[in-house]
Formats: sequence, C-alpha cells, structure tokens
Amino acid sequence: MIDYKTGAVNPSQWFGERPEEPQLPLYSMVEGEGICAVLFGQLKAADMKFSGVVEQEDLIPGLPPARNSQLKEITEHWPQVLDDWQQTINQLAEDFRKGKADVDPKKPDTCQTSYCELSGLCRIDEMMAGHSDD
Repeated sequence: MIDYKTGAVNPSQWFGERPEEPQLPLYSMVEGEGICAVLFGQLKAADMKFSGVVEQEDLIPGLPPARNSQLKEITEHWPQVLDDWQQTINQLAEDFRKGKADVDPKKPDTCQTSYCELSGLCRIDEMMAGHSDD
C-alpha cells in the first residue's frame, strides 16, 4: 500500500496510542489480509524515495532504513504492527463514538507558545488553570 506525497513525510507518526497520521494504518485495516508494506512514495524532484514499513527487509530496497532502528524493529514484528494499528484505530473510533473529548493535547507546550487557529474552541487554558489551583 503506497500513498504518494509531494511534501514531507514521517512514518513514525503512524505509531503510538494517538497516531498523528492514522490514514495509512486505517487503510491497512480496511484492506485486511495480504498487506506486505505500508509506504509513503515521496515525490520531490530532488528526493524521490519510499519510506515506511515492510513485512520483510528485502521487499523494497532500502526499507526499513538501517538508520531508523524503530522502523527496523517494527519490520521484525509485522503481524503485531497490523494488530496494534487495528486496536489503536478501533479504540480511537470507540472514544469518538462515546463523545470522549478530554482536554489532552499531545504537545501542550505548543498550545501555550504558538498561534493556534482553533483557540476559540480549545479548552487547554481551562485545563491549565485547573492545574495551577492544585
């Protein structure tokens, strides 16, 4: 499974309890059996390459990159990667279905130090005020 992109990509954003880029993990769930690679195809004139995770090292030359030990380790546990993605996406969907909307930004410092176009909707200031009262 390949998603072609012209901008910067980071497969590490597919992992964790709240992945920042869940699109390809979600697609891999829908596709089901037979997935042997999940990749970005980076389409930049000066830097055309694949990046992502593969079931076996020799499937796509250069993947996983030796310099990225996290992705290399993931390749060694391919079925677990797919299972983890399914559990993560299912949990996020269930939380959404239940209306779970905790004030829990992944990067709270960014909320305090950067401009955010959603500040009118954000409740981070309320949460931070609650912590200062403790």
